Amino acid sequence: MVLVSVIIPVHNAEEWLEECLESVVNQKVDPEMLEVSIVNDCSTDRSSNIIQQKAAIMKNKGIRVIYTENNGQSGRGCGYAKNKAIKQSSGDYLCFLDADDIMKQDKIQIQLHHAQTFKEPVLIGSNFERIPADSTQRFTQWHQSLSGEKLRTQRFREITLAHPTWFMHREVWERVGGYDESFPGCPEDMIFFYKWIELDGKISKVPETLTVYRWHKTATSYSIHRNRLMQVKVAHFEAMILSEVHEFTIWSVGRDGKKFFMSLSDASKNKVKAFCDVTKIGTDYMDHKNRRKIPIIHFSDATPIVAVCVALNRGLANGEIGEFEKNLATMNWTEGTDYWHLV
Repeated sequence: MVLVSVIIPVHNAEEWLEECLESVVNQKVDPEMLEVSIVNDCSTDRSSNIIQQKAAIMKNKGIRVIYTENNGQSGRGCGYAKNKAIKQSSGDYLCFLDADDIMKQDKIQIQLHHAQTFKEPVLIGSNFERIPADSTQRFTQWHQSLSGEKLRTQRFREITLAHPTWFMHREVWERVGGYDESFPGCPEDMIFFYKWIELDGKISKVPETLTVYRWHKTATSYSIHRNRLMQVKVAHFEAMILSEVHEFTIWSVGRDGKKFFMSLSDASKNKVKAFCDVTKIGTDYMDHKNRRKIPIIHFSDATPIVAVCVALNRGLANGEIGEFEKNLATMNWTEGTDYWHLV
């Protein structure tokens, strides 16, 4: 009986695909409880040949393999490939694996056991090993530090469960309505994650390092424009936080604070009562579109709710505490109630 479906979208992944698929074969679970669902989204390299070779090995091991190809003139994107792979699969649980990543041998075993401890559908992540090891160090360190309530309170900075580590009940995907397929390069994982949160869905994380997460300049996530990511984050922040308040303050009148402000809807812009910072105190920020001056105050005069648009630990070595972090600590606010990090 198939219990877990491994979902693998593929697009021109010949450089990494053999190692990726081999990591499925090496899982420490009964092969008969696994199926691998692969969608090859218009690859023009050797991906198809590699998949067919590895599929034969998987089948000999007792792993069911479902493989389809999109042979159109262009790829339709990760959202399409994931949805297609899920629709053609049958497992009660979905384990996600990008074609350029690797699963540790005990990934499915550990996350399946964790999922089975919940009575309700849950989206589960884990820690990851980054390769090359010196790539995206701040991003990796931040992810590894997250657990418990911080998985929710820090979600406006970035997805707090890295998508290559995801494992979920099929019902999670069904309730969300699948991945966004609007266009190739769409941040479908972020949109999915936020929709699940908006449905009051449960998220969890196991502490083990279960995925080898590869960084390279041809990765899909690398091609997503930062402005689009900000738009998705802001829309979620407005839906979940700003819809419940009459006014709020933005911490930072610098680039990130202004970028956040410009991404807000007009209704949310009108709720901004002040910018706070350590410079330009006593001056105003001009909202030209709405013909409104917004005062810039010292951070010590700010009152909740505050949208913090200052990057944490920027340029600091591990363990160092920066001036911004010290200033924030003096306010004695509670994260997730009084303030939220947006960058």
